[in-house]
Amino acid sequence: MESAQPVLIVKSVAEAVAWYIEVLGFEPVYLNPGAAAGPPNYAVLRNGDAGLHLGLEAEMLNGAGQGAANSVTGAFEETCRRARESGAPFFIEAGEIPSGARTFGIRDPDGNLLTFVEST
Repeated sequence: MESAQPVLIVKSVAEAVAWYIEVLGFEPVYLNPGAAAGPPNYAVLRNGDAGLHLGLEAEMLNGAGQGAANSVTGAFEETCRRARESGAPFFIEAGEIPSGARTFGIRDPDGNLLTFVEST
């Protein structure tokens, strides 16, 4: 394997894409138009080497908000600041883990769990 790119299920792909751009600095790589060229039903996002896919709840096998993703970041302070300023709910407050790296965890608007670990 060369990389893993989790698929998170969301209620609105367009709203989730906007949140991931604004809060976490992702950029859309691909947006799949929904039926009759409606709102997107699937998206591929990228931030540096990290990839993330978003699938529309109505077309996936599971409900929205049941996923999780862990990211390693060299921009720990900026990512944490952006998450705080956006009002994202923290389920792990920023702090140090036994390895000496720092971590924090937030929920996206659909309830998916996102953890971030500082690269060391």
